[in-house]
Amino acid sequence: MTYDVFDERRCQLGEGPSASGTDFQQLSWVDVSGCRVLSHDMATGLQSEFSTSEQVSFAIPRENGGYVLGLANGPVLLDSGGQLETLPGRREADGIEDPNPIRWNDAKVSPSGELWLGTMTYEFLPGKSALYRMSRDGRSIARVLSDLTVSNGIGWSPDGTRMFFIDSPKRSVTIFDVDGSMIRNERTLIDVSNYPGVPDGLCVDSAGGVWVAFWEGSAIRRFDGLDGSLTEEFRFAASRITSCAFGGPALRQLFVTSAREDSTVDESAEAGMTFVVEPGVSGLFVNQYFG
Repeated sequence: MTYDVFDERRCQLGEGPSASGTDFQQLSWVDVSGCRVLSHDMATGLQSEFSTSEQVSFAIPRENGGYVLGLANGPVLLDSGGQLETLPGRREADGIEDPNPIRWNDAKVSPSGELWLGTMTYEFLPGKSALYRMSRDGRSIARVLSDLTVSNGIGWSPDGTRMFFIDSPKRSVTIFDVDGSMIRNERTLIDVSNYPGVPDGLCVDSAGGVWVAFWEGSAIRRFDGLDGSLTEEFRFAASRITSCAFGGPALRQLFVTSAREDSTVDESAEAGMTFVVEPGVSGLFVNQYFG
């Protein structure tokens, strides 16, 4: 299956693509270790970006303009005028300061409008990370899952009754039943240990398929959201494929981010660029943050 380069700007660690605006034609993503937020208007071709004061792990568009940003010591709200507002973070949720150097990682907005955001330590310490849930209004945050290592891809089934989740070193996609704001009945949906690479970000299509990006696996793969069987694969020249999101008119295009950190691992000239594929299936409505 073929792909095209959507944006040639090379990120040290491209992550967290998200589509917004008219016909979902405004694509945004982050360069985590490059400390910047990038965007690309599909309709006009206009590219823009801005720098952040520290590493930024996600930039999710807000319903009223601006972003919620996963700054290392955040999260923060950025309004359309450029003003920052600090939100409750790990200190408020856990009652203590972080015992290890840590940052936010992948984040998504649930169908009910809450922000789910995970962490990872800089040294990939086993069991020292967590997954949190922030209220729709941004006033409260709670720890939901503990004993994680690299909290990564998050997504929900089309009917919102199941949540998919990746803790990368486990080499699997976990599924939970959704009960209001809570999740329960954890079990493994997909064991990906036999596939090259490590599972990273994910997104879900309108048919319930789960698209998983594979770090050092040069691929995104689609798995059936009910039985976990492999149904599709796109391969790339870049090795470190990080995440994916649907965008464009009718959400018919799939955008894929990558990284170029440590050139001894990935010598591809396309490493760190952002790609687009035509998957033959549409994505789900993209949830933005209200806060």
